[in-house]
Amino acid sequence: MTTQWYGEDREITFRHLPMLGRKTFMHLRPKRSQCLHGDGNATTTQTLSWSTARSALTQAYEKQILLSLVNSPGQDTSIKEDSG
Repeated sequence: MTTQWYGEDREITFRHLPMLGRKTFMHLRPKRSQCLHGDGNATTTQTLSWSTARSALTQAYEKQILLSLVNSPGQDTSIKEDSG
C-alpha cells in the first residue's frame, strides 16, 4: 500500500504528567496520509502509541490517576489532580 502525506488533522490537546507541581499539556496536530491505490483514495490519521483513541489524557497520566484512586475516594483524587 502506497501512501502520501495529505496534511494535518485538527489540533488535539493532551494532559500529561505534572512537571514541578504544575499541570502539563501537549498540543499536537496528527499527520494525515492518503492511499494512492483503490477506490476513493481513503485517508488515515496518525495513531500515537502513548495515547488512547478519543482520550484527552496520555497513558502515563491515566496510570497515575488510576494509582491515586487506590484506597482513596474519587473526589479526593479529583481535587488533588484539579480535574473534573
